Amino acid sequence: MTAHELITNLLKLQIRLSIPLENLEQILKSIGNTLNHIWSLLVYNGYYSVRNTSYEEQGNQIVSSCCRIYKLKLDWPIAELAKELHNYPNHTKLELCSCSLKDDQMGILEKLPNLTTLLLISEVFEENTKILVFSKGGFPSLQFLSVFRMDKISEWRVEEGAMPSLWRLRIGFCSGLTTLSDGLTYLTNLKDLTIFGMPRELHSRIQEDEEDFYKIQHVPSVVIGEPYDPPMQ
Repeated sequence: MTAHELITNLLKLQIRLSIPLENLEQILKSIGNTLNHIWSLLVYNGYYSVRNTSYEEQGNQIVSSCCRIYKLKLDWPIAELAKELHNYPNHTKLELCSCSLKDDQMGILEKLPNLTTLLLISEVFEENTKILVFSKGGFPSLQFLSVFRMDKISEWRVEEGAMPSLWRLRIGFCSGLTTLSDGLTYLTNLKDLTIFGMPRELHSRIQEDEEDFYKIQHVPSVVIGEPYDPPMQ
């Protein structure tokens, strides 16, 4: 197989934005047909504390050029998601890590029509975001949600009518959450719940016969791991 054929048949692509690329628009145009074949895309820069407008714009340009992806991972500070994501018919899996998104981006995420898997890791939203809200009608196709190491979140709300298709939920190492959302009772299709590494107070509240047990008692399979005890100062 020639180099040209290898590029043409490329299915998975990882791009590290270490420096802003010159003439990126022309480069993307020249390989446009190749990008149409990409089904899995990872874009990252490795410098989590650095927000750079050039990186954000070029990262979104790359995402916007891969219109047939079904799996996308973004691992770098970016204020806003590419608007084209709404129009990607195959896009079902999304992983966001250390993105520091603006608060209003949750409203964009929950309107992605075909999203079935969502992984939220570390500082997905801006540092001052304390409340995580899944609103009514949001995430209509979502089946699996993982919330991991989102330490700044101190309150989680799940409104009635949110995530109607969710059947698997995983929550771990969110040190600011001391209680689960009352809205878990609305998730009537939830079959599999895993909780681990959460504050001891939360773990205590969801034990059988404790005050928050009613929030999870309808779930057939519940796995509760060990709580997380922060190191002594």
